Amino acid sequence: MEGSSVNPSDVDTVEMGGCTAGCGADLAGVVTALGAGCTRVKVGDVVWGLGSKAYADYVALPELNLGLAPPSLAPHAAAAIPEVGITSILSLKRTVTCLLYTSDAADEEDSVDLGGRRIIKKKKKSREEMDERMKSKKITSD
Repeated sequence: MEGSSVNPSDVDTVEMGGCTAGCGADLAGVVTALGAGCTRVKVGDVVWGLGSKAYADYVALPELNLGLAPPSLAPHAAAAIPEVGITSILSLKRTVTCLLYTSDAADEEDSVDLGGRRIIKKKKKSREEMDERMKSKKITSD
């Protein structure tokens, strides 16, 4: 284990008297050993995922609970994402359409499909555009 995080679910478990055998769900670290039948990860891979008893030096869990961590994230940073990431994905699956504000440097496509959900992209307005809009509505920033 190289990282874990604290989520509201962990706090709830502690407050309800849990964690007698260990606590923590989010995790990231380097694979040090494999059980029989593991095919997706190998020793030395940096992984992230959800498990139990993640506040530990070593954790054993099913390979299906793991994925390769993004190489751009340090393990301690990657460990903060699994539970909130899954929460976000589940929220998107319950939402038909989302609005995503992008920078001027974003591509010109007006929408993108994300997991079967239409994400409408809208460019952020420049400061000048926002000032003009505020003036037209008689709103001042002073």
